[in-house]
Amino acid sequence: MFEIYVYSHRKIHFVLLTGDLNGPPPDEGDEIRLLTRNDVPLLAKLYRSERIYSQRLDKGYQAVICIRNGEVVHMEWFCSRPYYIWDGRVIFDPGPSGYYLFDLYTRSDHRGRGLWRSAIRKIVGSVKDDGRHPLIFSAVDFLNTPAYSAHLRGGFTGVGLLEFRQIFGLRKWMYTNAGSSYSDYARGVAGVNTARLSFSGGAIRLTTVTKKDL
Repeated sequence: MFEIYVYSHRKIHFVLLTGDLNGPPPDEGDEIRLLTRNDVPLLAKLYRSERIYSQRLDKGYQAVICIRNGEVVHMEWFCSRPYYIWDGRVIFDPGPSGYYLFDLYTRSDHRGRGLWRSAIRKIVGSVKDDGRHPLIFSAVDFLNTPAYSAHLRGGFTGVGLLEFRQIFGLRKWMYTNAGSSYSDYARGVAGVNTARLSFSGGAIRLTTVTKKDL
């Protein structure tokens, strides 16, 4: 089925964890740990639904949660496989040693306390327990300047920018790696083609795939 857009335009920053996750330690009494299936009903009280979280766990996705006074106040999901980052129009593949962070959410009365840094430290620690040295990627909407700045202050580095345009059923993607002289371009048709960003050889490269190849 074709998606009907007269015009759509969006930009997305990609960032990579390259430094220390600066920030204060969690408050005494906070419990920060990996999500289990038994936690799903508790997490659903924070955001979204039990069905969505159960489906994510079925796909092998994982999450770190912060519990305070018996309630989940923060979550951060991550995966080590290709992930649809935007309405099925873009797939991001972090590579064989990479992880992609997504769906960060903090309860409004607990924001600004560095819980997301604590959650990411937990993610890094859990992956290192497997003996791997991970690459931790995330994506931030171009218009969300506060979030992008927070990532840069927290130890992430901008590695590239994806720009997407769609006019009626025709799509165009352009990905530019930070600090590089080259850009990747791709074109496609709505309902048929999806962009695929893959990390390999020290850089992210852009290609397209068709729905039948997914």
